[in-house]
Amino acid sequence: MPFSTSRSRRYALTRDRDHRRRLPAPVRLVLLGFIGYLLVTTVLLQSLHIESTSMEPTFAPGERVFASPLGYGARIPLIGLRTPTTRTPQRGDLVVVASPLAVQPGALARFLDPVVRFFTGNHRSLERHGVPDWAGPFVVRRVIAVPGDRVEVIDHMARVTPEGSVQPSAEIDLAPFRYTLSLPRSPVVEADPRLPFLGRMDPITLGDGEYFVMGDHRGVAVDSRHTGPVAHEQIVSRIVFRYWPLRRFGVPSS
Repeated sequence: MPFSTSRSRRYALTRDRDHRRRLPAPVRLVLLGFIGYLLVTTVLLQSLHIESTSMEPTFAPGERVFASPLGYGARIPLIGLRTPTTRTPQRGDLVVVASPLAVQPGALARFLDPVVRFFTGNHRSLERHGVPDWAGPFVVRRVIAVPGDRVEVIDHMARVTPEGSVQPSAEIDLAPFRYTLSLPRSPVVEADPRLPFLGRMDPITLGDGEYFVMGDHRGVAVDSRHTGPVAHEQIVSRIVFRYWPLRRFGVPSS
């Protein structure tokens, strides 16, 4: 009996220690929620807040959209691997691109940014705090031309010659749907039309894995006309749905 009592006491002490080592239930719930949030937002669906006028009239500042990284090969958090690619960017796609002009945040801001986004419902971001729109980590753009295409810009409109063709076409004619652009007025003073924002770019041919992207507001967007084609790895996700404002609820095709 003394032996049995001693063993029971040791078991009770071990159980108490194990119980004390456990995280409280509310903390475990928050951790599970945060892990789920990371998986969903990095692999399945991301909520984005439009802050710039560079995609007007398709998107206006203040609108909110969902973007999915899954088709292009999403990066799995912590291990750095990517999911299989099920589709490549197509002409007309509305995509989220890693900005070549981004101001890189510090390591602490990058580490804590998912935590801040989680607890603020994606309304706040340390990576974007105090950073102007043009210097943010990501921009929204439209895919105009794909690898192998020859593209030039005339009067702010792209003309694309698909690989294997000799006939150039207007960018809108090659997209699977119609969309509306905001084109600036012609400048009052004469200037070299190849200067940035003045509406012309000499022809280039895209290499393997290169895409030509542009903003729909051609007078203000900084895009492939100025920074060159983007690599497939720079295209993070594709916009699939607009959920705010409610009056523009739906798939943003134009």
